[in-house]
Amino acid sequence: MNKSILDYSDNLILELEFIDIILESSSEDLQIKVDLLKEEKIDNEKRLKEHLKKTNIDPSIIFKIINKHIGKIRKGNNIFTTMRDTTSDIFKELREEDLLYSIGKSLIILLFVIIANSVFQAFLAIRYGFIIAEIITAVIVAPIVEELGKFVASKNKSTGAHHILFNVTEFYLYFKKITDPVSMGGAGLSKMTAIKIRIPGLILHYVNTMIHKYFIKKAEDASFEKKKQYEKLGLSLAIIIHAAFNGLAVASSKLSR
Repeated sequence: MNKSILDYSDNLILELEFIDIILESSSEDLQIKVDLLKEEKIDNEKRLKEHLKKTNIDPSIIFKIINKHIGKIRKGNNIFTTMRDTTSDIFKELREEDLLYSIGKSLIILLFVIIANSVFQAFLAIRYGFIIAEIITAVIVAPIVEELGKFVASKNKSTGAHHILFNVTEFYLYFKKITDPVSMGGAGLSKMTAIKIRIPGLILHYVNTMIHKYFIKKAEDASFEKKKQYEKLGLSLAIIIHAAFNGLAVASSKLSR
Protein backbone atom coordinates (compact mmCIF):
# COMPACT_ATOMS: atom_id res chain seq x y z
CA MET A 1 0.00 0.00 0.00
CA ASN A 2 2.77 2.43 1.03
CA LYS A 3 4.79 1.49 -2.07
CA SER A 4 1.77 2.27 -4.27
CA ILE A 5 1.37 5.69 -2.65
CA LEU A 6 5.09 6.38 -3.11
CA ASP A 7 4.91 5.34 -6.77
CA TYR A 8 1.90 7.59 -7.32
CA SER A 9 3.69 10.48 -5.58
CA ASP A 10 6.84 9.98 -7.67
CA ASN A 11 4.82 9.83 -10.89
CA LEU A 12 2.90 12.98 -9.99
CA ILE A 13 6.11 14.89 -9.22
CA LEU A 14 7.60 13.63 -12.48
CA GLU A 15 4.60 14.86 -14.47
CA LEU A 16 4.71 18.26 -12.80
CA GLU A 17 8.43 18.55 -13.56
CA PHE A 18 7.83 17.62 -17.21
CA ILE A 19 5.10 20.28 -17.46
CA ASP A 20 7.59 22.82 -16.07
CA ILE A 21 10.02 21.84 -18.83
CA ILE A 22 7.24 22.38 -21.41
CA LEU A 23 6.42 25.82 -20.04
CA GLU A 24 10.07 26.91 -19.92
CA SER A 25 11.10 25.50 -23.30
CA SER A 26 10.35 26.88 -26.74
CA SER A 27 8.33 24.48 -28.91
CA GLU A 28 11.43 24.06 -31.10
CA ASP A 29 13.66 23.01 -28.17
CA LEU A 30 10.97 20.72 -26.79
CA GLN A 31 10.45 19.06 -30.16
CA ILE A 32 14.16 18.21 -30.25
CA LYS A 33 13.84 16.59 -26.82
CA VAL A 34 10.77 14.69 -27.96
CA ASP A 35 12.52 13.50 -31.12
CA LEU A 36 15.49 12.30 -29.10
CA LEU A 37 13.24 10.27 -26.81
CA LYS A 38 10.58 9.00 -29.19
CA GLU A 39 11.88 8.88 -32.76
CA GLU A 40 15.59 9.32 -33.36
CA LYS A 41 17.27 7.84 -30.28
CA ILE A 42 15.78 4.46 -29.38
CA ASP A 43 18.80 3.72 -27.19
CA ASN A 44 18.04 6.80 -25.10
CA GLU A 45 14.49 5.54 -24.62
CA LYS A 46 15.76 2.15 -23.42
CA ARG A 47 18.26 3.73 -21.04
CA LEU A 48 15.57 6.02 -19.66
CA LYS A 49 13.24 3.08 -19.06
CA GLU A 50 15.98 1.19 -17.25
CA HIS A 51 16.79 4.20 -15.10
CA LEU A 52 13.13 4.76 -14.20
CA LYS A 53 12.67 1.11 -13.24
CA LYS A 54 15.57 1.41 -10.79
CA THR A 55 13.85 4.40 -9.16
CA ASN A 56 10.46 2.60 -9.01
CA ILE A 57 8.83 5.06 -11.44
CA ASP A 58 6.55 3.69 -14.15
CA PRO A 59 8.26 4.48 -17.53
CA SER A 60 4.92 4.58 -19.32
CA ILE A 61 4.07 7.77 -17.41
CA ILE A 62 6.86 9.70 -19.14
CA PHE A 63 5.89 8.54 -22.63
CA LYS A 64 2.19 9.05 -21.96
CA ILE A 65 2.88 12.70 -21.09
CA ILE A 66 5.14 13.10 -24.15
CA ASN A 67 2.51 11.63 -26.48
CA LYS A 68 -0.09 13.97 -25.01
CA HIS A 69 1.94 17.01 -26.04
CA ILE A 70 3.49 15.91 -29.36
CA GLY A 71 0.37 16.78 -31.39
CA LYS A 72 0.15 20.25 -29.88
CA ILE A 73 3.83 20.93 -30.52
CA ARG A 74 3.69 19.86 -34.17
CA LYS A 75 0.44 21.73 -34.77
CA GLY A 76 2.03 24.89 -33.37
CA ASN A 77 5.10 24.88 -35.61
CA ASN A 78 3.77 26.62 -38.72
CA ILE A 79 3.93 30.10 -40.24
CA PHE A 80 0.24 30.88 -39.66
CA THR A 81 0.46 30.17 -35.93
CA THR A 82 3.60 32.30 -35.71
CA MET A 83 1.85 35.19 -37.49
CA ARG A 84 -1.21 34.89 -35.26
CA ASP A 85 0.83 34.74 -32.03
CA THR A 86 3.07 37.65 -33.04
CA THR A 87 0.06 39.79 -34.02
CA SER A 88 -1.58 38.89 -30.72
CA ASP A 89 1.59 39.98 -28.86
CA ILE A 90 1.56 43.36 -30.65
CA PHE A 91 -2.08 44.04 -29.69
CA LYS A 92 -1.44 42.83 -26.13
CA GLU A 93 1.49 45.24 -25.89
CA LEU A 94 -0.73 48.12 -27.10
CA ARG A 95 -3.32 47.32 -24.40
CA GLU A 96 -0.87 46.87 -21.53
CA GLU A 97 1.68 49.63 -22.15
CA ASP A 98 1.02 53.30 -21.34
CA LEU A 99 -0.32 54.60 -24.68
CA LEU A 100 0.97 58.18 -24.35
CA TYR A 101 4.41 56.92 -23.33
CA SER A 102 4.47 54.49 -26.30
CA ILE A 103 3.41 57.28 -28.69
CA GLY A 104 6.14 59.55 -27.25
CA LYS A 105 8.84 56.91 -27.78
CA SER A 106 7.49 56.18 -31.27
CA LEU A 107 7.55 59.88 -32.23
CA ILE A 108 11.22 60.14 -31.22
CA ILE A 109 12.08 57.04 -33.28
CA LEU A 110 10.01 58.33 -36.21
CA LEU A 111 11.79 61.72 -36.13
CA PHE A 112 15.15 59.91 -36.16
CA VAL A 113 14.06 57.87 -39.21
CA ILE A 114 12.79 60.93 -41.14
CA ILE A 115 15.84 63.09 -40.30
CA ALA A 116 18.36 60.30 -41.04
CA ASN A 117 16.73 59.53 -44.42
CA SER A 118 16.61 63.24 -45.34
CA VAL A 119 20.21 63.97 -44.28
CA PHE A 120 21.62 60.95 -46.15
CA GLN A 121 19.60 61.75 -49.28
CA ALA A 122 20.70 65.41 -49.21
CA PHE A 123 24.36 64.39 -48.81
CA LEU A 124 24.11 61.85 -51.64
CA ALA A 125 22.32 64.38 -53.89
CA ILE A 126 25.16 66.90 -53.45
CA ARG A 127 27.73 64.19 -54.17
CA TYR A 128 26.08 62.15 -56.96
CA GLY A 129 23.02 64.05 -58.17
CA PHE A 130 19.32 63.73 -57.24
CA ILE A 131 18.44 60.60 -59.30
CA ILE A 132 21.34 58.50 -57.95
CA ALA A 133 20.68 59.79 -54.43
CA GLU A 134 17.02 58.79 -54.68
CA ILE A 135 17.92 55.23 -55.78
CA ILE A 136 20.62 54.71 -53.11
CA THR A 137 18.33 56.10 -50.41
CA ALA A 138 15.45 53.86 -51.45
CA VAL A 139 17.47 50.65 -51.84
CA ILE A 140 20.14 50.97 -49.12
CA VAL A 141 19.63 53.87 -46.69
CA ALA A 142 15.85 53.63 -46.09
CA PRO A 143 15.80 49.86 -45.43
CA ILE A 144 18.60 50.14 -42.85
CA VAL A 145 17.27 53.27 -41.09
CA GLU A 146 13.60 52.24 -41.12
CA GLU A 147 14.25 48.68 -39.95
CA LEU A 148 16.52 49.98 -37.17
CA GLY A 149 13.55 52.15 -36.14
CA LYS A 150 11.23 49.13 -36.05
CA PHE A 151 13.83 47.12 -34.13
CA VAL A 152 14.31 49.82 -31.46
CA ALA A 153 10.53 50.27 -31.15
CA SER A 154 10.01 46.53 -30.69
CA LYS A 155 12.82 46.31 -28.12
CA ASN A 156 11.21 49.18 -26.18
CA LYS A 157 7.69 47.69 -26.31
CA SER A 158 6.33 50.36 -28.67
CA THR A 159 5.82 48.03 -31.64
CA GLY A 160 2.16 48.79 -32.32
CA ALA A 161 2.35 52.55 -31.71
CA HIS A 162 5.41 52.91 -33.95
CA HIS A 163 3.88 50.72 -36.66
CA ILE A 164 0.72 52.87 -36.80
CA LEU A 165 2.54 56.24 -36.62
CA PHE A 166 5.18 55.23 -39.17
CA ASN A 167 2.69 53.89 -41.71
CA VAL A 168 0.30 56.84 -41.38
CA THR A 169 3.22 59.28 -41.84
CA GLU A 170 4.79 57.40 -44.76
CA PHE A 171 1.41 56.89 -46.44
CA TYR A 172 0.63 60.62 -46.18
CA LEU A 173 4.03 61.72 -47.52
CA TYR A 174 3.97 59.30 -50.47
CA PHE A 175 0.29 59.98 -51.20
CA LYS A 176 0.94 63.74 -51.27
CA LYS A 177 3.96 63.30 -53.52
CA ILE A 178 2.54 60.91 -56.14
CA THR A 179 -0.77 62.77 -56.50
CA ASP A 180 0.97 66.15 -56.92
CA PRO A 181 1.42 67.07 -60.62
CA VAL A 182 4.49 69.22 -59.86
CA SER A 183 6.30 66.45 -57.94
CA MET A 184 5.44 63.92 -60.66
CA GLY A 185 6.57 66.14 -63.52
CA GLY A 186 3.11 67.30 -64.57
CA ALA A 187 1.31 63.93 -64.32
CA GLY A 188 0.07 63.32 -60.78
CA LEU A 189 -1.69 59.98 -60.18
CA SER A 190 -5.33 59.67 -59.22
CA LYS A 191 -6.08 59.21 -55.50
CA MET A 192 -7.38 55.65 -56.02
CA THR A 193 -4.24 54.65 -57.98
CA ALA A 194 -2.05 56.19 -55.26
CA ILE A 195 -3.85 54.13 -52.58
CA LYS A 196 -3.43 50.92 -54.60
CA ILE A 197 0.30 51.62 -55.09
CA ARG A 198 0.82 52.03 -51.32
CA ILE A 199 -0.94 48.78 -50.25
CA PRO A 200 2.12 46.51 -50.92
CA GLY A 201 4.24 48.90 -48.84
CA LEU A 202 1.82 48.61 -45.91
CA ILE A 203 1.99 44.81 -46.14
CA LEU A 204 5.82 44.92 -46.27
CA HIS A 205 6.03 47.02 -43.09
CA TYR A 206 3.60 44.74 -41.27
CA VAL A 207 5.51 41.59 -42.26
CA ASN A 208 8.83 43.13 -41.17
CA THR A 209 7.30 44.33 -37.90
CA MET A 210 6.27 40.73 -37.19
CA ILE A 211 9.78 39.52 -38.07
CA HIS A 212 11.33 41.92 -35.54
CA LYS A 213 8.80 41.01 -32.85
CA TYR A 214 9.23 37.28 -33.46
CA PHE A 215 13.05 37.28 -33.26
CA ILE A 216 13.16 39.66 -30.29
CA LYS A 217 10.80 37.32 -28.44
CA LYS A 218 13.01 34.35 -29.42
CA ALA A 219 16.02 36.29 -28.07
CA GLU A 220 14.26 36.90 -24.74
CA ASP A 221 13.70 33.15 -24.30
CA ALA A 222 17.16 32.14 -25.56
CA SER A 223 20.43 31.56 -23.75
CA PHE A 224 22.83 34.51 -23.32
CA GLU A 225 25.00 33.37 -26.25
CA LYS A 226 22.05 33.21 -28.67
CA LYS A 227 20.29 36.47 -27.69
CA LYS A 228 22.32 38.74 -29.99
CA GLN A 229 22.29 36.14 -32.77
CA TYR A 230 18.48 36.11 -32.87
CA GLU A 231 18.26 39.91 -32.78
CA LYS A 232 20.85 40.32 -35.56
CA LEU A 233 19.15 37.61 -37.64
CA GLY A 234 15.76 39.32 -37.38
CA LEU A 235 17.18 42.77 -38.19
CA SER A 236 19.25 41.46 -41.13
CA LEU A 237 16.32 39.51 -42.57
CA ALA A 238 14.03 42.57 -42.36
CA ILE A 239 16.64 44.83 -44.02
CA ILE A 240 17.21 42.35 -46.87
CA ILE A 241 13.46 41.95 -47.53
CA HIS A 242 12.95 45.74 -47.39
CA ALA A 243 15.91 46.41 -49.71
CA ALA A 244 14.73 43.78 -52.22
CA PHE A 245 11.19 45.21 -52.17
CA ASN A 246 12.41 48.78 -52.71
CA GLY A 247 14.85 47.64 -55.39
CA LEU A 248 12.05 46.00 -57.36
CA ALA A 249 9.86 49.08 -56.92
CA VAL A 250 12.64 51.40 -58.19
CA ALA A 251 13.40 49.09 -61.16
CA SER A 252 9.70 48.87 -62.04
CA SER A 253 9.33 52.65 -61.82
CA LYS A 254 12.34 53.34 -64.07
CA LEU A 255 11.36 50.71 -66.65
CA SER A 256 7.78 52.00 -66.91
CA ARG A 257 8.92 55.50 -67.87
